[in-house]
Amino acid sequence: METRKFLLCVVAASLAAAAHAEIVTPNLAGARVNSNVSNAFPGLALRKLIGPNGAMNYAGTTENSVYRSPCTTYAACGYLSPAYSIGGNLFSAMDYRDCYDNSLNGNPNSCFYPFEVLQATFANPTDFVEFQFTWQSDPPAIFGYDAAGNEILACLPGGATGSPAGCMTSFQLSPGGDFIGTIRLTSPTAVIKRVVAGSAQGASRIIGLQYNNL
Repeated sequence: METRKFLLCVVAASLAAAAHAEIVTPNLAGARVNSNVSNAFPGLALRKLIGPNGAMNYAGTTENSVYRSPCTTYAACGYLSPAYSIGGNLFSAMDYRDCYDNSLNGNPNSCFYPFEVLQATFANPTDFVEFQFTWQSDPPAIFGYDAAGNEILACLPGGATGSPAGCMTSFQLSPGGDFIGTIRLTSPTAVIKRVVAGSAQGASRIIGLQYNNL
Protein backbone atom coordinates (compact mmCIF):
# COMPACT_ATOMS: atom_id res chain seq x y z
CA MET A 1 0.00 0.00 0.00
CA GLU A 2 2.78 2.41 0.92
CA THR A 3 4.53 1.64 -2.35
CA ARG A 4 1.33 2.34 -4.27
CA LYS A 5 0.88 5.66 -2.46
CA PHE A 6 4.46 6.59 -3.29
CA LEU A 7 3.97 5.79 -6.99
CA LEU A 8 0.77 7.82 -7.08
CA CYS A 9 2.64 10.77 -5.58
CA VAL A 10 5.35 10.46 -8.21
CA VAL A 11 2.77 10.37 -11.00
CA ALA A 12 0.95 13.37 -9.55
CA ALA A 13 4.19 15.35 -9.27
CA SER A 14 5.09 14.48 -12.86
CA LEU A 15 1.69 15.60 -14.12
CA ALA A 16 1.98 18.85 -12.18
CA ALA A 17 5.40 19.51 -13.68
CA ALA A 18 4.14 18.72 -17.17
CA ALA A 19 1.17 21.02 -16.68
CA HIS A 20 3.51 23.84 -15.72
CA ALA A 21 5.53 23.50 -18.94
CA GLU A 22 4.64 26.26 -21.38
CA ILE A 23 6.03 27.10 -24.82
CA VAL A 24 6.27 30.89 -24.81
CA THR A 25 6.46 32.96 -28.01
CA PRO A 26 6.68 36.64 -26.98
CA ASN A 27 4.65 39.06 -29.07
CA LEU A 28 7.22 41.78 -29.72
CA ALA A 29 4.80 43.78 -31.84
CA GLY A 30 2.55 44.04 -28.81
CA ALA A 31 5.07 46.11 -26.84
CA ARG A 32 5.37 49.87 -27.00
CA VAL A 33 8.34 51.14 -29.03
CA ASN A 34 11.44 51.51 -26.82
CA SER A 35 9.67 49.90 -23.88
CA ASN A 36 11.54 47.87 -21.29
CA VAL A 37 11.01 44.14 -21.86
CA SER A 38 13.73 42.93 -19.48
CA ASN A 39 11.26 41.02 -17.33
CA ALA A 40 8.18 41.14 -19.53
CA PHE A 41 8.03 37.43 -20.36
CA PRO A 42 7.26 34.61 -17.89
CA GLY A 43 10.21 32.79 -16.35
CA LEU A 44 12.76 34.81 -18.33
CA ALA A 45 15.09 37.73 -17.65
CA LEU A 46 16.68 39.54 -20.61
CA ARG A 47 19.80 41.69 -20.37
CA LYS A 48 22.16 43.24 -22.89
CA LEU A 49 25.82 42.65 -22.04
CA ILE A 50 28.25 45.29 -23.28
CA GLY A 51 31.93 44.35 -23.29
CA PRO A 52 35.06 46.42 -22.82
CA ASN A 53 36.49 48.62 -25.52
CA GLY A 54 40.28 48.74 -25.35
CA ALA A 55 40.55 47.57 -21.73
CA MET A 56 42.95 44.77 -20.87
CA ASN A 57 40.69 43.55 -18.07
CA TYR A 58 37.07 42.57 -18.34
CA ALA A 59 35.09 45.63 -17.37
CA GLY A 60 31.88 44.95 -19.21
CA THR A 61 28.54 46.36 -18.17
CA THR A 62 25.03 44.97 -18.03
CA GLU A 63 22.08 47.00 -19.22
CA ASN A 64 19.22 46.44 -16.82
CA SER A 65 16.77 47.32 -19.57
CA VAL A 66 16.44 45.64 -22.93
CA TYR A 67 14.41 47.76 -25.30
CA ARG A 68 12.14 46.52 -28.04
CA SER A 69 12.56 48.82 -31.02
CA PRO A 70 11.71 48.65 -34.74
CA CYS A 71 14.17 46.62 -36.82
CA THR A 72 15.28 49.05 -39.52
CA THR A 73 18.95 48.16 -40.08
CA TYR A 74 18.53 45.51 -42.75
CA ALA A 75 16.40 45.10 -45.84
CA ALA A 76 14.93 41.98 -44.27
CA CYS A 77 13.29 44.17 -41.63
CA GLY A 78 11.10 45.76 -44.29
CA TYR A 79 10.45 42.39 -45.90
CA LEU A 80 9.16 41.04 -42.58
CA SER A 81 7.20 44.22 -41.85
CA PRO A 82 6.42 44.84 -39.16
CA ALA A 83 9.62 43.50 -37.58
CA TYR A 84 10.95 44.40 -34.15
CA SER A 85 14.20 43.68 -32.37
CA ILE A 86 15.35 42.98 -28.82
CA GLY A 87 18.49 44.78 -27.73
CA GLY A 88 19.26 46.49 -31.03
CA ASN A 89 22.50 45.66 -32.84
CA LEU A 90 24.31 42.62 -31.43
CA PHE A 91 27.87 41.77 -32.40
CA SER A 92 31.04 39.81 -31.58
CA ALA A 93 29.52 36.94 -29.62
CA MET A 94 32.76 34.99 -30.09
CA ASP A 95 34.67 37.77 -28.34
CA TYR A 96 32.18 37.60 -25.47
CA ARG A 97 32.73 33.85 -25.29
CA ASP A 98 36.53 34.19 -25.24
CA CYS A 99 36.36 36.92 -22.64
CA TYR A 100 33.89 35.11 -20.40
CA ASP A 101 35.61 31.74 -20.48
CA ASN A 102 39.21 32.97 -20.34
CA SER A 103 38.65 35.58 -17.67
CA LEU A 104 37.30 32.81 -15.44
CA ASN A 105 40.64 31.09 -15.95
CA GLY A 106 42.58 34.20 -15.01
CA ASN A 107 43.48 35.25 -18.56
CA PRO A 108 42.26 38.83 -19.16
CA ASN A 109 43.96 39.26 -22.54
CA SER A 110 40.96 37.98 -24.49
CA CYS A 111 38.76 40.73 -23.03
CA PHE A 112 40.33 43.44 -25.14
CA TYR A 113 37.70 43.56 -27.89
CA PRO A 114 34.22 45.10 -27.52
CA PHE A 115 31.05 43.10 -27.84
CA GLU A 116 27.30 43.52 -27.41
CA VAL A 117 25.22 40.39 -26.86
CA LEU A 118 21.82 39.45 -25.49
CA GLN A 119 21.65 37.30 -22.37
CA ALA A 120 18.55 35.26 -21.54
CA THR A 121 18.42 33.80 -18.02
CA PHE A 122 15.66 31.36 -17.07
CA ALA A 123 14.06 31.24 -13.65
CA ASN A 124 14.09 27.45 -13.97
CA PRO A 125 16.49 25.61 -16.32
CA THR A 126 14.85 24.79 -19.64
CA ASP A 127 15.34 22.23 -22.40
CA PHE A 128 14.49 24.43 -25.40
CA VAL A 129 15.15 27.98 -26.58
CA GLU A 130 15.04 29.43 -30.09
CA PHE A 131 16.03 32.83 -31.50
CA GLN A 132 15.08 34.35 -34.84
CA PHE A 133 17.74 36.61 -36.37
CA THR A 134 18.28 38.84 -39.35
CA TRP A 135 21.79 39.61 -40.58
CA GLN A 136 23.69 40.77 -43.65
CA SER A 137 26.85 38.66 -43.88
CA ASP A 138 28.06 37.34 -40.53
CA PRO A 139 25.84 34.57 -39.13
CA PRO A 140 24.75 34.49 -35.50
CA ALA A 141 26.00 32.25 -32.71
CA ILE A 142 24.44 31.25 -29.39
CA PHE A 143 25.86 29.59 -26.30
CA GLY A 144 24.01 27.70 -23.58
CA TYR A 145 25.20 27.43 -19.96
CA ASP A 146 24.08 25.33 -17.02
CA ALA A 147 23.34 26.64 -13.53
CA ALA A 148 27.02 26.31 -12.56
CA GLY A 149 28.09 28.53 -15.47
CA ASN A 150 29.54 25.74 -17.62
CA GLU A 151 29.04 25.96 -21.38
CA ILE A 152 27.02 22.90 -22.31
CA LEU A 153 25.76 23.76 -25.80
CA ALA A 154 26.96 26.05 -28.56
CA CYS A 155 25.67 26.81 -32.02
CA LEU A 156 28.43 28.30 -34.15
CA PRO A 157 28.65 29.30 -37.84
CA GLY A 158 30.89 26.31 -38.47
CA GLY A 159 28.73 23.79 -36.62
CA ALA A 160 27.59 22.75 -33.18
CA THR A 161 29.36 21.68 -30.02
CA GLY A 162 27.85 19.92 -27.05
CA SER A 163 24.93 17.61 -27.70
CA PRO A 164 24.92 16.44 -31.35
CA ALA A 165 21.21 17.30 -31.52
CA GLY A 166 21.60 20.48 -29.51
CA CYS A 167 21.84 22.92 -32.41
CA MET A 168 19.32 23.36 -35.20
CA THR A 169 19.52 26.13 -37.77
CA SER A 170 17.52 27.24 -40.77
CA PHE A 171 17.69 30.40 -42.86
CA GLN A 172 16.52 32.08 -46.03
CA LEU A 173 17.60 35.04 -48.14
CA SER A 174 15.18 37.95 -48.16
CA PRO A 175 14.38 39.87 -51.38
CA GLY A 176 16.52 42.70 -50.03
CA GLY A 177 19.59 40.46 -49.89
CA ASP A 178 19.75 39.97 -46.13
CA PHE A 179 19.38 36.71 -44.24
CA ILE A 180 16.56 35.63 -41.95
CA GLY A 181 17.09 32.55 -39.84
CA THR A 182 16.46 30.70 -36.61
CA ILE A 183 18.81 28.96 -34.20
CA ARG A 184 17.51 26.51 -31.62
CA LEU A 185 19.24 24.95 -28.62
CA THR A 186 17.68 21.79 -27.22
CA SER A 187 18.71 19.43 -24.46
CA PRO A 188 17.38 15.97 -23.49
CA THR A 189 16.97 17.29 -19.94
CA ALA A 190 16.15 20.73 -18.60
CA VAL A 191 19.66 22.02 -17.85
CA ILE A 192 19.88 25.24 -19.91
CA LYS A 193 19.91 28.03 -17.34
CA ARG A 194 21.41 30.88 -19.37
CA VAL A 195 21.85 31.62 -23.07
CA VAL A 196 23.95 34.29 -24.78
CA ALA A 197 23.16 35.26 -28.37
CA GLY A 198 24.58 37.57 -31.04
CA SER A 199 26.46 37.54 -34.32
CA ALA A 200 29.67 35.54 -34.27
CA GLN A 201 31.75 38.60 -35.19
CA GLY A 202 29.70 41.04 -37.29
CA ALA A 203 26.28 42.39 -36.41
CA SER A 204 22.79 40.95 -36.34
CA ARG A 205 19.42 41.63 -34.74
CA ILE A 206 17.15 39.31 -32.78
CA ILE A 207 13.62 39.66 -34.09
CA GLY A 208 11.95 36.67 -32.46
CA LEU A 209 12.19 34.38 -29.44
CA GLN A 210 10.59 31.14 -28.26
CA TYR A 211 11.33 28.98 -25.21
CA ASN A 212 9.95 26.34 -22.89
CA ASN A 213 9.00 27.86 -19.54
CA LEU A 214 9.28 25.07 -16.98
